[in-house]
Amino acid sequence: MKTEIHDIKVLQNNPNELLHILGDLRYVLNNCNWKRLTAFLNTLRDDLLVGVETDYVDAMYRDEYYHFYATKLHRYDRNCIKMTFFKPGHLVSGKPVDYQYVEEIKKDFMGFLVIRPLQACIGRNIIAPEAKKKGLEDVVICRSHGGTTALGLKVQVEGFPHASQDGEMMTCAETTLWSIAEYYGHKYPNHKPICPSEILKAMRPTSQQRQLPSAGLTFEQISVGLCSFGFSTKMYNLYTFDENTQTFVMLPDMKEVLACYIESGFPLALCLQSKSIGHAVTCVGRSDITRMNKIEKEIIDGKEYFIWNRSLESIVLNDDNVSPYQKANIDHPTTYYGKESWDKVLLMRFLVPLPSKVYLDAFKAVKLSKKVMTQLLNAPQDIVIRTFLASSRSFREHVAVSQVMDLGTKQFILNMNLPRFVWVSELSSLEEFHQKKESGLILLDATEPTQDNIVPLLMCVLDKSGFVYDGNVIKKLLLAQTLQMETYERNIN
Repeated sequence: MKTEIHDIKVLQNNPNELLHILGDLRYVLNNCNWKRLTAFLNTLRDDLLVGVETDYVDAMYRDEYYHFYATKLHRYDRNCIKMTFFKPGHLVSGKPVDYQYVEEIKKDFMGFLVIRPLQACIGRNIIAPEAKKKGLEDVVICRSHGGTTALGLKVQVEGFPHASQDGEMMTCAETTLWSIAEYYGHKYPNHKPICPSEILKAMRPTSQQRQLPSAGLTFEQISVGLCSFGFSTKMYNLYTFDENTQTFVMLPDMKEVLACYIESGFPLALCLQSKSIGHAVTCVGRSDITRMNKIEKEIIDGKEYFIWNRSLESIVLNDDNVSPYQKANIDHPTTYYGKESWDKVLLMRFLVPLPSKVYLDAFKAVKLSKKVMTQLLNAPQDIVIRTFLASSRSFREHVAVSQVMDLGTKQFILNMNLPRFVWVSELSSLEEFHQKKESGLILLDATEPTQDNIVPLLMCVLDKSGFVYDGNVIKKLLLAQTLQMETYERNIN
């Protein structure tokens, strides 16, 4: 193994230098899509320094190698090349690492990329959005800590796992499944990262023909796979076919449901389809919508309300055909391809990897929250409502550290008996919303699936008055002071 430090500008602009590095891998028939690698590197900032490590043992590729590539006649290399990316400041191209600055070098770490000895060379990678060129300053994404080694040091990066499909063992569907499981495996102790062979094993009962080489998975099989890895998945159709116009039409309220899950910090599996294209990608976040933007309105019981979750237009996708963090429009999700054949692709369905204890889904929670707002709280016109799912632990901490909530209200909420997950709806005037403040709150029990009555209600309050669930009875609630609370923003970074 050898490690060298390069200026990324050289690798972006000098194909010969890049090909020289790739020469350390033994490609079958010298068949490597190095232009794909160049395109990937050109999405990164041109001031980065790159550590290049040869003979790298990558767990994900080794799993593919021993379960598939090693069974072929042609000799595939077992090892990979690993590129690690650093902000400028403490490394110099072509010079040895100065280990006097260990902590500074660790802080400069911006991500890594594994280069496989395959034609589809873009392997496992986690890149910090800040390492990308201009254009991602206004996005918020799901992030997990990815631990790895670089230049002999243990380092961490915050981002979302990504890889390209190899087209033989991993197609877009398997890669989408893998990336979601990888994200949760790094973020939560009750989940673990998975290997490609584990996906094969999970799919075996649903497969009606040979699994290798892979012909891809149906969207339903992605759901089965996620369920086998500990998730309680929920699938939604975003479009329906209109027989009169012979076109696909977006279902009412479904964009709001999609936005609600994104606002809750869930990575989503998306099914993209046209007449000739079927593709799976991962939605990892959204564009950061400024609160001064226009907010969509909805008339409920004769009054107009601002619905924050209806304002989402731009989402962020991890697509295994291109580099990570692609901005996309919900109505036209694949314009970043710049190809006519992708122009008519629609986001037909999406899949949510819910925790197993969440029984009340977003579609029901959104409708019930609006019912509580209008009928129980009798909220005045022009109130802004924002709905999302949160763990009770995180929500309690948000209440506990609030700088504007009075002590009596804080103690009341902290003493409430809450389930593991709660649906939260923040209510505020337009002025309060712009200031990231709220004066109203609705809490619903996410472990209670009932939707035809107010059983899931835990608490609702607007200003001082509202209702609270206590001993199987909904009781009136009157706070000593008007509710004041900061906006909850911990779900999505």
